[in-house]
Amino acid sequence: MRKLSALLLLVAVSFAVDSIADLAPDDFSSTSSSYLAPTPLSKAILFDQAYNGTIVNARNYNGYWHMADDFSLTNPSRLESIEWWSLFMSGTSTMDIRVHEDNGGLPGTVLWEQLCVTATVTDTGDDFFGYDINHVEVVLAPADYCFLSDGTTYWLSLHHNGTGAWLCRWDGGIAAESYNSGNSWTSPLITFMLRLNGTEDLATPEVSGQVPADGATGVPVTSDIVFHVTDDCFGVDTSTIAFSVEDGAKSNETSSSLTRIAHTGAIAGTLVVDDTDPNDVICTFTPDSDLPLDTITCTVAAGLADDYGRATTTDIVWSFDTVVTSLEKTTWGQIKAL
Repeated sequence: MRKLSALLLLVAVSFAVDSIADLAPDDFSSTSSSYLAPTPLSKAILFDQAYNGTIVNARNYNGYWHMADDFSLTNPSRLESIEWWSLFMSGTSTMDIRVHEDNGGLPGTVLWEQLCVTATVTDTGDDFFGYDINHVEVVLAPADYCFLSDGTTYWLSLHHNGTGAWLCRWDGGIAAESYNSGNSWTSPLITFMLRLNGTEDLATPEVSGQVPADGATGVPVTSDIVFHVTDDCFGVDTSTIAFSVEDGAKSNETSSSLTRIAHTGAIAGTLVVDDTDPNDVICTFTPDSDLPLDTITCTVAAGLADDYGRATTTDIVWSFDTVVTSLEKTTWGQIKAL
């Protein structure tokens, strides 16, 4: 019955084959070559089940058919591209891609999806029963990235919006297939060829681009303080930015005929946070009045975190020295004399 169903499907989509039985899902024989999957550019491989030159069989994943395979990640990550290997025969190259939660060993609730996305299809140079084995990749736009936790079982499902595509597979492992557009799933002992690429969240957010810079001298007392908080993966949790500015003066001093005045320490002002780019947040601190003539110490407190929750454990501190401008040094008597 299974061979007959496959036969009717293939006749319906008018595949020109020498032997229809050769294309029934469970009748494919293995094939191998020296092919090696291309290395992703500027991305880490998050999960690797790539085609290595050997295929055991292939499965239809258009029409009502959807295919899914489970995966988990070593580190929290941002999914940026998906690769798989397929026998493309006809129709469009747009795809429906979904990430599901695990539901007792089968795909469950959809957590993320991209529908009718365009795939790039490249002939590997290998053939399977006379049909090209193609490398297929969907590169996501930044606004469409999928953020995934570590140590969690997910399912990635694929559906080809055309009339003739077969997903290349191996025997063994666990995958899932649906013959009713993902409404229910069964789990054959088969895995399809899949690779996920992106950025791993390996570090806490960083503070950089300070103006005035750490160790700067001769900074005008009228200056604002600007710094960047960056995170390459999940983006900065701006609610965790705790910034303070302090005057380092401890007592009255006289230097170059100018008197430094002792302050309580904290310098009041307004912090404006520009999170237009969540991976590069720009912070601008404007003091309520001129900075004291002294060493100014800036601190971003421990606990600065990304949106996954990975946080710093120590304060980030830098300092600079201020100076009054030539006009500020001029006495009222000199001004009157002019």
